[in-house]
Amino acid sequence: MRTLTLGLLFGLTASALRAPLGVELVHATATPATIAVAYRAIAFFLLAIALLASRNKAGEGFSPIHFLGGALLGLATHGLLLGSTPQSHFGAVLLVATAAAALYITARAQLGPETDTDEGDATSSNATADANSASNVDSDDNATRIPVATPLAHALIGCGLALSFDGVHRHLRLLSANASTDDTVFACVLAALVLVGAACFRNITRSTTSRTLCLAGAALGTWASLRVLTTISSSRGLDRYLRWFDLDTSLLGTLAYDALLAAVVFVIPAFLLGAGFAGLRRRSNLAGLAAGLAIGLIIAPHCMRFVILDKGLSQPFVAHEFPASHLILWGAAVAFAGAALHLVRHPGIARWSAISVLLVAPLPIIAPPQAVRILSPWALRTPQPELMLDTPEGLLTIEPTEFELDAVTLDRRLLSPGGDSAASDRLQLRASVALLSDELRASRDFHVLLLGQLTPGRALNLTSLGAARIDRTGAWHAAMPLLEDHLFHDNPLPEGEVLSPRDARARISNGEYDLIIAPKIGGEQPTTRNFASGPDTITVVWFDAAGGIAHGSLGTHVLISTATLEDLSIGLAHGIDHDELPPGELLLCAGPAQSRERPWTILGSRIEAREERARAAMSRRLAQAKNAGVGTLIAEGLHSHFGAQQHSSPYETLAQQIELSDAALASWSMAGRTTPPTRPIAEVLGAAARVLQGKRAITRIYEHLEPLAAIHPGWTDLTATLAYADLEALDPSHCVHRIETSLELGHETPLLHVLLADALIQLGRADDGVDHLWIAYEELPTHLGVRERLAMALVRAGEPEGRAMIEDLLLEDPDREHLRPYLETGPLPSAPTGYTPLEATGGHSEDHAGHDH
Repeated sequence: MRTLTLGLLFGLTASALRAPLGVELVHATATPATIAVAYRAIAFFLLAIALLASRNKAGEGFSPIHFLGGALLGLATHGLLLGSTPQSHFGAVLLVATAAAALYITARAQLGPETDTDEGDATSSNATADANSASNVDSDDNATRIPVATPLAHALIGCGLALSFDGVHRHLRLLSANASTDDTVFACVLAALVLVGAACFRNITRSTTSRTLCLAGAALGTWASLRVLTTISSSRGLDRYLRWFDLDTSLLGTLAYDALLAAVVFVIPAFLLGAGFAGLRRRSNLAGLAAGLAIGLIIAPHCMRFVILDKGLSQPFVAHEFPASHLILWGAAVAFAGAALHLVRHPGIARWSAISVLLVAPLPIIAPPQAVRILSPWALRTPQPELMLDTPEGLLTIEPTEFELDAVTLDRRLLSPGGDSAASDRLQLRASVALLSDELRASRDFHVLLLGQLTPGRALNLTSLGAARIDRTGAWHAAMPLLEDHLFHDNPLPEGEVLSPRDARARISNGEYDLIIAPKIGGEQPTTRNFASGPDTITVVWFDAAGGIAHGSLGTHVLISTATLEDLSIGLAHGIDHDELPPGELLLCAGPAQSRERPWTILGSRIEAREERARAAMSRRLAQAKNAGVGTLIAEGLHSHFGAQQHSSPYETLAQQIELSDAALASWSMAGRTTPPTRPIAEVLGAAARVLQGKRAITRIYEHLEPLAAIHPGWTDLTATLAYADLEALDPSHCVHRIETSLELGHETPLLHVLLADALIQLGRADDGVDHLWIAYEELPTHLGVRERLAMALVRAGEPEGRAMIEDLLLEDPDREHLRPYLETGPLPSAPTGYTPLEATGGHSEDHAGHDH
């Protein structure tokens, strides 16, 4: 029972000691590998110290099966049912102190039957040697005297095991959702397989030689795990494996998915480890193994170092890389060195078996495994990275995403915006800069620290808003020059430096920055407790509500932002005076923390369902807060909106996938009637207008948005949406009146000129439409839709320049068949009626309707 309790405490401690993302401000986007493994190693160090400190009082006896059973129970209890981890340094220290005391108190009792001597090989020569050795010492000394080589050898074996299993885990997590719940399932499956191996094979591996070789052989068994990972790392291989169990890749991150992956990957090394672990009859040997595991975990990130050199000015390249797959054989070499050290002191077969180290040690040099790159095999389209690099923090890639944007990923987690998230990122940067004083923004000389990856889009946004210097930092800072070289190509970098987290921390302490921004990242979110900075520095950390932050400590007020109404971002701002907010900004009360979802519940649902629940929980928290006026209307609308979302087909458009209720629209429409409109409501209503336009919900556009256009004539986005509704309703005259009124008031955009031109052409006024298309063309000279519209309008107006433009467009792309009639003699095609999307090149889009929820 004592051994079971010791294992239970160890399992609870190992599961709870996990470095939270954002344990420091400079680590808000990624936790350095050295800190992550340090947290994991502490549990093994505590176990080793507790076992050694209590050995003289409780003896050497130990029961490995009971310990494994308790460890599995502790991992599953905390990891699957509780899931809480320390969110600050103080919480981590308190947990370590409590765990150390509990482990020591439990280890002071006898943990298993005493063994006076090591169990030798089942040969007469070994028995004789042991008897002769025993006759030379007193019986009292035999009970406590342990050869120094034994725990040291097991420490070497443990170090090798940690390196090899870490190499496998680095690949396995690329097949998962890369969440803490996935790691919990992997750990539980590994512990269960080790327990099964220990129970099933303890009577087969009875000698010291066989048990020691099995223990070290587990590190070599991870080589087979790497082969399995190679097989299932492709979309076809993963799909075929899952279909054996009637599953598919849509269950990514669920309990069954994770358990089946871990089982097939870990089965061989886990069974070998269990067979060898059953022979650990002395607590000092277990202490050595635990200490070795901790040391191996700490060493592993340092083995992943890479070298980047400059082949020319600002042209870095990877000169040396240590792939994660190489950890496996190096770990096996270290483990077999420990096995040799342990066996060489035994006579007979055991001593001869020590020579096995000579067979394994050369493998990392003569047969290094190929680097295995696992790139989201569940994706509909296989990623085609421009750069891949194994780093201590994980696999770094640069790969193209939607709209031809290059995105940076770390272990398949986006570090830079891609596709639709670029709009959200732009809005968050603008909202962050808007918190600076008017004088500082007007000076265009403020300094920014970006806690994340700098991209051309982010650099352009920040410099256009007035940032004179942009420093950046992150856990992957050593690779940032290489990444920036690929991302920026020939574009100049802004003023600023790439800093290590340590240097960034020092500059923050010295107050060298006016603004610190941590853009949001997907997946699990950073802790919300450690983001304070200097008194003269404004810090804004953005969170993705889909990552589950409704239960976190968000302070009293938060920023909100949304680009599409499918996303919801929450910003925590430090260093601002709530009474001196810039005009148009609005902070919402954070509201009471919501109950946290249990890991078991999270593992029981798909990722899309988790994200929907997380956004709904955050909007419910905002609605329960004590907001007033506009804040209440915004929060109630968000609650109504995100509470109504349902799972949609992936083949629908973004607008079709979003459920937009009249209750939410009514709340936001009422909130938008204040003058001037606040930034949050401008974002929300702008997104709602785009969704309604995508749904072709003309009646709802008139009902909820037309009253706002009368109050805010300068709100050009609303004017454009209502002009779209006029065209869609086949009322071009009203569209002309609406836009001309806006132009007379001095409010214009290229889109308004294009819409006005479309309406004029439909009314037979092509000459007037050409004038407005020229204005739009001057603003957007490379926009294909504007060029085509202008060319066709010129032909309709009888201008010879139009024919030349049509010919140029056809030379660029002969497939533009819809332009050929404008080169022929005879009547021109009739002007399209209704609304034609600006991106369309084939005339009027006949049907772009979706379900209007």
